[in-house]
Amino acid sequence: LFSESAGRAVVAVPRSEEVRFTDMCTVRGLPATCIGVIDGEEIDLQGQFSIPLSELRTAHEGTIPGLIA
Repeated sequence: LFSESAGRAVVAVPRSEEVRFTDMCTVRGLPATCIGVIDGEEIDLQGQFSIPLSELRTAHEGTIPGLIA
């Protein structure tokens, strides 16, 4: 999910706007691929794995404090 390339972006789109977003990308010639879905308190990445948002939040918020400690 992370790339050093400047040619990619991860975009979160509400399900109600998914078709509109896909159409917008198509009109502009931009490739777009759904890589996952957030349902409730968990993210599912294309059937590869699921992870609770709380676990991601803990990892994100604890990285710098963990390095400093």
